[in-house]
Amino acid sequence: MAGGAIHEFMHTLAQCTSLDSLGLSVGDQDVDLKFCLMLPACLADLQRLEGFQFKGPRIMASKCDSWIEHARDKSRWLPELKRMTYNVAYSGLKMEKTYASEISNATARAARFMDATASNRPHVEVFPCPI
Repeated sequence: MAGGAIHEFMHTLAQCTSLDSLGLSVGDQDVDLKFCLMLPACLADLQRLEGFQFKGPRIMASKCDSWIEHARDKSRWLPELKRMTYNVAYSGLKMEKTYASEISNATARAARFMDATASNRPHVEVFPCPI
């Protein structure tokens, strides 16, 4: 996603103040690490969001720390969240043995984010996301 498109998307998303459910899927060809870093902060504007589903390529797993930091701030980051699915091991391509280690590492990092969410928000249903 080009820089201008990222900012336009973030601006538009922030205006969706009555949005209660959001599903995002980012493919390998679409990944932009600036977007990965900015997305958790942008989601903070969605105070009514109850359901969130995210799928992204394994390269995004390297940016899970930002997601974890936001998940721990339950009073300001998605305070109404009730259901969440998060997967950064997703690949639109057929899985191959050569990617098994990368997928395993990405899955472990995503699990850290989901664990942080679950431990700080016991009322949130955290669902595993199939690869």
